[in-house]
Amino acid sequence: MIFGFNTDVHVNDTTYHVQTEDRGAKKPIVDSMIYVGGKIVDRVRTPYDVGTVPQAEIEAMVRNQHRQLVEAIRSGELVPPSAPPPEPTADPSGYGIRLMNPREISMYGQFRFELCVWDRTKAAPAPGASLMLKWLDGTEEFQSLSLQTDENGAAVAWFPEPATPREMTLLVYATGGNTREVAKFRILPNSAASFSEKGET
Repeated sequence: MIFGFNTDVHVNDTTYHVQTEDRGAKKPIVDSMIYVGGKIVDRVRTPYDVGTVPQAEIEAMVRNQHRQLVEAIRSGELVPPSAPPPEPTADPSGYGIRLMNPREISMYGQFRFELCVWDRTKAAPAPGASLMLKWLDGTEEFQSLSLQTDENGAAVAWFPEPATPREMTLLVYATGGNTREVAKFRILPNSAASFSEKGET
């Protein structure tokens, strides 16, 4: 049985239809699709390990991902395209990097960053990608951390939360083969990742 949610979000003259569902044991992904006029204009996918994540937690993942997307569109934090993207002139390439918990990074006096890397060429998670993280907490020095994505293209990083609230930045470099991608996440004093900038280097 598929577990999911559907919500229409009205912003200015555009109605976004947000659909989130669990794809099930054969394809363990929490899949959110944003439609305009019946066509997909944006998509968010979160993989999980079907062998270790209980059903109640999967349903919570579906509920939270759907709620966060709907709230982000309503508040203007996320502005999906109002029309489907144009047909690509070339096959997509490189890595995509996404922060999966932008509103829930503070935990036990630390910042917990759930990262997901996918291979645009294969349109699938990128296992074994090498990640280099740089944490700039507003002081003169920065911390660095090396990670590797798991079989679902996921990785988790922890950094200490500063005693004094201030703006911070997380830089994530993903490399593999001939591909190198960088994502920049700005962390505001309210412990939320406000946005990300992505680009190739």
